Amino acid sequence: MNAAARPATLANSATPPAARSERFGLAYRLGLPIVLWVLFANGATHYRDRHIVPAIGLREVVEAEVASRLCPGLRLDDASFRRFSQDHGINHSDLYQKRSVWLRKDADALERDLRADPEGGCRHMLDLYGRDGPAPHLLAVR
Repeated sequence: MNAAARPATLANSATPPAARSERFGLAYRLGLPIVLWVLFANGATHYRDRHIVPAIGLREVVEAEVASRLCPGLRLDDASFRRFSQDHGINHSDLYQKRSVWLRKDADALERDLRADPEGGCRHMLDLYGRDGPAPHLLAVR
C-alpha cells in the first residue's frame, strides 16, 4: 500500500507508530510505579489508622466538645477541661482534627444522636460529664 492509498490521517501523521509506542512505554514505566505507590500509601494509611489507639481520654474530650457545641445549656468547664487535657497530653489539633477514623465516626454518631434527640442526649451528656458524673468533669451548665 503506497502513501497515496493510505487514509489521510495516517499519511500525514508526524510521528511513526514506533515512536508513539516508545512514548507509551515510557509513560507506562514511569506511571505504573507511581500509581502503585499511591494505592499502597493510601491503603497502608487507612489500615494503620484503624489500629491506632488515640491518646487516653481523647474520646471523652471530643464527646464533651461536641456536646458543648450542640447543647444550648452546656459549656466546657474551662479549668477542668484544661487540667484534663494537660494531664493526658491532648492538644488543640488532636481535638479539632479528630485524626483517628473511629474517633471521627464516634463524633459524627454522637452529633447525629444529639440532633435527633437534643433534650435526652444533652441530659445524658451532662449526667456523664457533669460535676456528679462517673466520667471526668468536663461540662458545666451555662
